[in-house]
Amino acid sequence: MRKSTVAKKELLKLERQRRARQRQQAQMGRAAELFNKRRYGTAKRYLVRAAKGPDLGLAHRARVFLRICEEKKRARFKLRLKTAEDYYNYAVKLINDQDHDEAVAVAAKGLIRYPDDADLLYAKAVAKVALGEIVGAVRPLKRAIDLDPRLRLVARQDPDLKPMLASVLFKEVLGAVGS
Repeated sequence: MRKSTVAKKELLKLERQRRARQRQQAQMGRAAELFNKRRYGTAKRYLVRAAKGPDLGLAHRARVFLRICEEKKRARFKLRLKTAEDYYNYAVKLINDQDHDEAVAVAAKGLIRYPDDADLLYAKAVAKVALGEIVGAVRPLKRAIDLDPRLRLVARQDPDLKPMLASVLFKEVLGAVGS
């Protein structure tokens, strides 16, 4: 009796695996249809599920298509940043999305057009701190505070700048901190 129970469990396990592969193939098929129709956002949902399936080859293919979808979606979504405020708002959005490299790049592009914008300099400093580039964050932060002294108080209380608190350079930029 024990052998038949073990055999039944094995058969059930094999059946679940077969169904999981079928679901994965169906998700990949639906994703391919959507991809060909250039509906990348919807295709991504099916690709994410297919990437988690048991067939490793199909999962790899799904991850490759996921990267392509992300690139295509980014290419379709071209922002037209015109003002310093546009650059700043987009950099802050990227910081909130944890895309710090891109936030630094956006702030740097904005600073080419608006070199004296304190908010852009501040956003660049915050993104650099998030990347662990404490030394690289000091100069834009100092310049931002020179342009807008109110940012000194903001920087002292900003949780995003907390990793800088122990830095001697940071203390010099902020002046004598009463703590």
